[in-house]
Amino acid sequence: MNINFYLLDAKKSANTLRSVYLVCYLKNQQLRYNTGVHVLASQWDLNRMRVVNHKDKNVLNGKLNDLAAIARKYEDKLPLTEKPTQETFKNFFWVRLKVIEEGRTFFSIVDSVLENLPTQENRNHELISEKSINKYKLVAKALHKFEEEKRKKQKGFQLEFKTFDGKLLKEFDWYLAMGGDMTNSKRKKTKRSQNTVVRYMENLFHFFSEAERKGIDICKDYQTYDNSKVKPQNVTITDEEFFRIYQHKASNERLENVRQLFIIACTTGLRYSDLETLQTIISTFPKERFRGFNGKQTNP
Repeated sequence: MNINFYLLDAKKSANTLRSVYLVCYLKNQQLRYNTGVHVLASQWDLNRMRVVNHKDKNVLNGKLNDLAAIARKYEDKLPLTEKPTQETFKNFFWVRLKVIEEGRTFFSIVDSVLENLPTQENRNHELISEKSINKYKLVAKALHKFEEEKRKKQKGFQLEFKTFDGKLLKEFDWYLAMGGDMTNSKRKKTKRSQNTVVRYMENLFHFFSEAERKGIDICKDYQTYDNSKVKPQNVTITDEEFFRIYQHKASNERLENVRQLFIIACTTGLRYSDLETLQTIISTFPKERFRGFNGKQTNP
């Protein structure tokens, strides 16, 4: 990994202090870190990429050397299968420099929750299902993408529990509702229902609770955030409408499968998610069950 140091803002006047950035490439990813060193253009050697003509040049260059060593440690500790990110790169520096404590960043808490979920119990004292775990993972993935989108508009933006206030919660709520984290085959965003977003926001609040339990400074706006579900409208059909669907001949195999699944769901009370788990789909339904139909009601 090649590690370089660059003086930022070349267009600034010669009398203006400029920031020195560490820049490197790892697994085709550009990684940057603000070293905190500020010097004039006349005090920087472009070829050696070090401070010159400065009374504290030895101290400043020593700091740059130490930061370069940390960057190499990041490369050494990065798993072969893991892709480097700007966030993990910066947090690695912050932990080594004691700016933050290891395991107390936003996404380290999220990862900790995801790691422990398989051994956690729900309100019914049952192990959390794989389906529920996948929903938590979906929220974690959406948070990463949300942060990336915010960073495009706000340089250096980073999600933190202490700054994740009500305004940001509304932004993320809307981001989920508009399907900002997912696109279909035509690259179009797929919207979510409000009740689905409510469930995902509850998962986000779980991350907040875990951070608070670990003594991390958090913004408590989430505790009063309006995360209300919308009461669904129950749509029903009459017996006559059901029988018409039962006798209807679909125009193709796909619609026929939909018709059969609908009939099974109506007569058994199974949800579609339950039907998905069935290993065998009934291809025909016994018409004897509907003998004696008088046009107004069935006699199952």
